[in-house]
Amino acid sequence: MLPGAGIIQMTGEMLTSPEVSNICESLENSGIRFFSLRDCKVGDKECKRLMKAVGQCKSVLQLNLSLGLVNDSFRVELVAQALTRNRSLRVLSLHGNKLGNEGVKVICQALAQHPHITSLDLGDCAFGDDGLEAVCDLLPPDGAKSGLQDLTLSANTDITARGWAKFSMAIGANSMLKALYLDYNTLGDYGAGCLAVSLAANRKIEMLDLEGTGLTEHSAKLFLHLVKSYPLRLKRLVLSENRVHKSTVEAIRTCLQDFAENDNDITSEAEETSQSGKVTEVRLRTVDRSSRNDVDKAQLLENLGQLMNTPERKPGKHRNKSSNVGKDDDITRAKYSAEYSSPKISKHPPQESQRRVGEDTQRNPLTETEEWGDELTEVPL
Repeated sequence: MLPGAGIIQMTGEMLTSPEVSNICESLENSGIRFFSLRDCKVGDKECKRLMKAVGQCKSVLQLNLSLGLVNDSFRVELVAQALTRNRSLRVLSLHGNKLGNEGVKVICQALAQHPHITSLDLGDCAFGDDGLEAVCDLLPPDGAKSGLQDLTLSANTDITARGWAKFSMAIGANSMLKALYLDYNTLGDYGAGCLAVSLAANRKIEMLDLEGTGLTEHSAKLFLHLVKSYPLRLKRLVLSENRVHKSTVEAIRTCLQDFAENDNDITSEAEETSQSGKVTEVRLRTVDRSSRNDVDKAQLLENLGQLMNTPERKPGKHRNKSSNVGKDDDITRAKYSAEYSSPKISKHPPQESQRRVGEDTQRNPLTETEEWGDELTEVPL
């Protein structure tokens, strides 16, 4: 704990009553801005004291209760009450708590009235379509009210195709969301197609993570058509751990790179290695794509119609880097991204720089840089 620096961060601790008293006192008096109890254990009585202190704290900006602290309906209610009373929070992470549909509904009802929440992590929270519908209420249509800018829904594999279709409608109408993490869900080509159509209408999303979501070449070609034809703000698209041809990934990368070069607003540096694969990195400044002409959506809808007639391939919930995704030399696990830095306090917690299913990532939108880049990583079979 570093109360003097505005930080309380504990991981894997069993909290005693005296420790909880010290934390509550710090929340009340020390101007705490970052409060994290990740994978910590605490009794119900002490949990109630902590959530009451959070509700009364006027300085805390980020709250991380990931990996099991909110493990029943009683504690869900305590968190909801704290969110109802608190007015300072910007970032909330409940990653890895088995909230279920009812728990997510309770949390979202409390957040709907919160004036400042912009980042929410509900990854691996074991909810389905009903819970996702409650999340959609936090994505109001254009101009209705302020809403989320950063949303993580990783590894909620109970969500069905119908749930993703309704969610895509909310994305298409929303004008606030900038970063969306859907990795290790069972989207398949149908869910990805719905998202592609919604992105054609959305002008704000800059980051989309679809790692390990069961996509095939059909989805990749649809996204290629999307980035070639529509005035998007998309700067990073993650397609790793999917059955995608590397030539399509390269075409997506080239499309964005060529567009930036044509705008004459580019600085670049490239690095290549050939021993364990090839890594190419191109750094680009932000480019305003609003000048690109809109095109008819008929082609996109036609592609989506073809895509829906293709059998859906469902991924497993967990990453398996050693699995064989195909024997065709032209198919590879490919990762395409055009990176940007959204506002964050700390992109990753200390000593944790890679995202793993079942673990929270502590994406914290409160620092910003002007540079962004795109990156293509090929991992040979």
